[in-house]
Amino acid sequence: MLYRGISYEKVHDYQKAIEYFEQSIHCDPKYEKAYSRLIINYCKVGELAKAIELYHKANQLFPESNLLNQAKQKLEKTLLNLE
Repeated sequence: MLYRGISYEKVHDYQKAIEYFEQSIHCDPKYEKAYSRLIINYCKVGELAKAIELYHKANQLFPESNLLNQAKQKLEKTLLNLE
């Protein structure tokens, strides 16, 4: 599921990518990379409330994650661009 999501992300079909990343997490609730990609794609479609909520959940599961740091940077950059 994750790699299908990445494939859709590469062709800028973020909604379809989100579906596959959500399915990946549903199948494996501790799939760190799926959380990271899902947060980033939520940012890309402007669903910032979902991105923030998911980031907090994922940060509890993976407090020292480099992948989540990448997602956090994308989220922060997106929020800064709103100002």
